[in-house]
Amino acid sequence: MVQAAKSTIDSLRTAYQTATHDTTKINALNSWGEEIYLTNPDSALTLLKKAKELSIKNLIENLDKSEFLNVQNAFKKGLATAYNNIGTIYNGQGEIEKALEYYLLGMNIQEEIKDKEGVATSYNNIGTFYYNQGKVEKALEYFFLSLKIQEEVKDKYGMAYSFNNIGFIYYSQGEIEKALEYFFLNLKISKEIKDKKGMANSYNNIGSIYNNQGEIEKALEYFHLGLKINVEIRNKYGMSMSYHNIGYLLRKQDSIAEGLRYLELGLSLDKELGNKAGVSVTTSAIGVWQLKLKKVEAALKSGLEALTVAKEIGHVEYMKRAARLLSGVYKKQGKFEDAFTMYELEIQMRDSIVNEANTKATIKQQMKYEYEKEQIIKEQKEKEQLRLANEAQSRRDNLHYTAIFIGILLVFGLILMLGFVKVNPKSAEAIIFISFLIVFEFLLILADPYVEEWSGGAPGWKLLFNAVLAGLIFPLHQFFEGKLKKRLIKVERKKRGRMSGGHSSHHVSRMLMIGLLVVSHSLGFAQRDTTKIQNEERSQLAKLDSLNNLYSTAMHDTTRVDALLGLAEEYYLSNPDTALTICEKALKISKKANLQIELADCYGWLAYLVGNNGEIQKALEYEFKGVMIYEKMLSEKLENRAFLNSDEEIKKGIAISYNNIGSIYDNQGEIEKALEYYFLSFNLYEELKDKRGMAYSYNNIGYINYYQGKREKALEYYFLSLKLREEIKDKKGMAESYHNIGSTLCNLDSLNEGMRYLQVGLGLMKEAGHKAGVSASYASIGSSELKMDHIEVALESGLKALAIATQIGHVEYMERGAKLLSDVYKKQGKFEDALTMYELEIEMRDSIINEENQKATIRQQMKYEHEKEQIIKDQQLKEQARIKAEATARRDNLHYSAIFIGILILFGGVLMLGFVKVRPKDVEGIIFVSFLILFEFVLVLADPHIEQYTGGAPAYKLIFNAGIAGLIFPLHQFFGGKLRKRIIKAQRKKTRERMEQHKKDIEEL
Repeated sequence: MVQAAKSTIDSLRTAYQTATHDTTKINALNSWGEEIYLTNPDSALTLLKKAKELSIKNLIENLDKSEFLNVQNAFKKGLATAYNNIGTIYNGQGEIEKALEYYLLGMNIQEEIKDKEGVATSYNNIGTFYYNQGKVEKALEYFFLSLKIQEEVKDKYGMAYSFNNIGFIYYSQGEIEKALEYFFLNLKISKEIKDKKGMANSYNNIGSIYNNQGEIEKALEYFHLGLKINVEIRNKYGMSMSYHNIGYLLRKQDSIAEGLRYLELGLSLDKELGNKAGVSVTTSAIGVWQLKLKKVEAALKSGLEALTVAKEIGHVEYMKRAARLLSGVYKKQGKFEDAFTMYELEIQMRDSIVNEANTKATIKQQMKYEYEKEQIIKEQKEKEQLRLANEAQSRRDNLHYTAIFIGILLVFGLILMLGFVKVNPKSAEAIIFISFLIVFEFLLILADPYVEEWSGGAPGWKLLFNAVLAGLIFPLHQFFEGKLKKRLIKVERKKRGRMSGGHSSHHVSRMLMIGLLVVSHSLGFAQRDTTKIQNEERSQLAKLDSLNNLYSTAMHDTTRVDALLGLAEEYYLSNPDTALTICEKALKISKKANLQIELADCYGWLAYLVGNNGEIQKALEYEFKGVMIYEKMLSEKLENRAFLNSDEEIKKGIAISYNNIGSIYDNQGEIEKALEYYFLSFNLYEELKDKRGMAYSYNNIGYINYYQGKREKALEYYFLSLKLREEIKDKKGMAESYHNIGSTLCNLDSLNEGMRYLQVGLGLMKEAGHKAGVSASYASIGSSELKMDHIEVALESGLKALAIATQIGHVEYMERGAKLLSDVYKKQGKFEDALTMYELEIEMRDSIINEENQKATIRQQMKYEHEKEQIIKDQQLKEQARIKAEATARRDNLHYSAIFIGILILFGGVLMLGFVKVRPKDVEGIIFVSFLILFEFVLVLADPHIEQYTGGAPAYKLIFNAGIAGLIFPLHQFFGGKLRKRIIKAQRKKTRERMEQHKKDIEEL
């Protein structure tokens, strides 16, 4: 392999030295630099800069030569490649600003010349830069942009690279299974394209996943596989990573000497390559070993060096690792102030990587990618299904057309034989008419798609098109009919010496011909309690007995569910587990009896109870289920234009659910989302004039403004909430409002006034036996006392707050109590106690806003938003279809009216024929045209039903249309005969009158 690499380098050197064209020289320099940058980055940088300068020189020389556009693009492509490669080397050396500058230069050129593969590479490089900066959302955006292009152009090498980078993002965000999936995708493609560097990277990354999962032996196996390939291809960057991973892993097996040896090998390579990121992370790992061996001073030196380098290159993850090492070192040395500072830095760096925004971005990008991919696959499937259906229909239609065509040939073959057999002339004429009738109908069926397209399905235009088409075909029919009739008459005369006509048969055949000539074609007729349940005072035992009795004696399921939910409301503060069991029982009854409002209420209660137990995902799932039920019910009422008394109950249910969802988002740190739902809740409460609900919403909106730093705005909402609560005498609510107003005033440095409100709130909380509120009040009072330097009082309040919160297991208030105590101990200089309390604060905070809860919250929200979006979209499509159907119906009715009036006028004109001069020869044509239009109108009306029964099959349509024409024919024959007799009689009368007049004139002469 070493020999092969040397041979490649020699070949590229020769190509550069012997090239006669600068494009060849530039490509050779870029490839040469790419080949050696892992082993000799400085030499590679020199080669790549030379490629850059040569590209710029040629571009300047050919600047005004538009005829050499392809040549200019070749130089631009070479320049973009050089920029990207230079950026990669600077990135490896820790010169991150320079790296981004070159990546962007390369990307701009590639976008200009539409070099998709190059653009994808640039996106990947820029994404890597942002990832190292801790900007996960930005990094993921670029990685998925890259992957989308690579899949489009089927760039497997690039896809493997993108899979690897996306896997790293998921790994950093704790999405281990997802990371492993992408790393294995990377490995699979790398094996397919025989990319050994990619395979080595995949083995290293998969090993890291197994290490994270505690599968040490499996991890070590993959690390060694990666190392073997990196050594084989002389990939020093990869070797350094493998040495680091193996050395780090051996620590867990207590193989101290062996682990240190690997780490030092990796550190040596990192220093040789100028790989500052590698120097930082490996030095941290060595420091951890040194601390374990109680070499505290050596560990301190390693930690400081690692932190310095990580800060220099701005690598957030490695700053976190170095700070964690130093915090441990300082604790060992008893320097708790320094240990506290480093622990704060560690948490700060950690939160900048794994925070709500990054987690949300990760999930959103993945879901977007998966959704787009799913849509593409769905569209491809639909296209394939449509293609197969069209092929099947085409085969069926062709079979029908063939059968009809053969049938026509057979019929005309029989007609040609008429002269050699004995046939009644009347029957012969009928056979001729029927034969041409079938031919004309067949031609009209073939023309149907074009008529439908040109007419847009409008009945009037279809009638006109079909009538014109029939009119164009009719002369041809007359011509052949005449010729065949003459031949038959001639033959018959020879045989029988005489010829007799059949007027009745002639007209029967002709009318059948007319009925089947005119084909009608397709017409379209168009024709959806609760996180903050009202915390009222405990009811007397009599109330519990009353509710139990009501449940036992209730005749209706609605009453039983209401009684159970009433019991849950009594138990939820004192015995939440009992309340949960009761709500689950109510849920079962509601489902079985299909009680929609009660079902939504049950979901609201369950969401509140499981949410208090820390089951955030389940809580959000219950809340969204409740909202979907309410919204669906309201939507159905609006659609049916039904405004019933229960609308108020539905809207109140939605308002409660919105408030609860806001609370969940609030607890998860999704402030903007929480505020959005609180306002939605408030608007409904205001519409319903529900003062208790409005007060809750005011309080929650104020809470959000408080945490956004808008203290004055928060105070405004808290006072609005207090005013309403005082009006309705809600003591628990008043206690909460007094507490919030007091906390806000203290933060605005109105300490005396703030303490007054806090003390009033504390008194009300104690009176109500609301322990959680008592804990929160002590924490707020303690924080204010600390601000006033009343340290001992603050300490006493903090201890009380933490003790009560621990007693009731309230994680959020344990976090608040621990934070207060940490600040107090820092103020007292007791940094060991301060560090202990800070660690407890972080532990409690992480248990509230943990990774899984965040992901669950985001996924539930996105699922809800997607479902709601689909409902709105479906409603819009239904509304559009309804409007379109109404417009089509109005148009068709207008056309039908116009056609009907036209037919009346036409037949009125026909009835007047007896009073005007018209040749008998033209009478038949006028009758034919009149009934042709009438037949066509009837067939156009019948067409949708024919299309439904026949499935569009040509042969079946032909039979249906012919049958309808046959049913209408007797009516035509009757009126045609009567009209013809009348016209002839009128004509004869006029003739006699003219003859008599002529005779008189002669006599007079």
